[in-house]
Amino acid sequence: MRGIATHTVTIQGTVAKYGADKVTPVLERNIEEEAIKHDAEWANNLALSYEEYLTDDELRSLAKNTAQSPFVPKLKEVMPQAGASMKRRSEALVTAAATQVVMVTFRQFTTGDPPK
Repeated sequence: MRGIATHTVTIQGTVAKYGADKVTPVLERNIEEEAIKHDAEWANNLALSYEEYLTDDELRSLAKNTAQSPFVPKLKEVMPQAGASMKRRSEALVTAAATQVVMVTFRQFTTGDPPK
């Protein structure tokens, strides 16, 4: 989300006008707030991504036994595929969240006094 938001013309223009020292902290706070709103969606997408490659028993063992689970090697093996699945599942969510962050940040600097 950060990468998308910071590379928009809107945020780059806001930084040019108000300075990175003022915009960056506001942008970071807005990113955190927006990410929190979507915690359940991120978690669901992550779970679905790992469910493609690991059985319920393997996932339970990993959750319960963490590093001592006998399925850690398999987890490491499927991480790249699960990561690609997570990226696919979350692409629209990340784009929508980044768009919201850009709009909120821009409004904060263009309506009234800029945030401090």
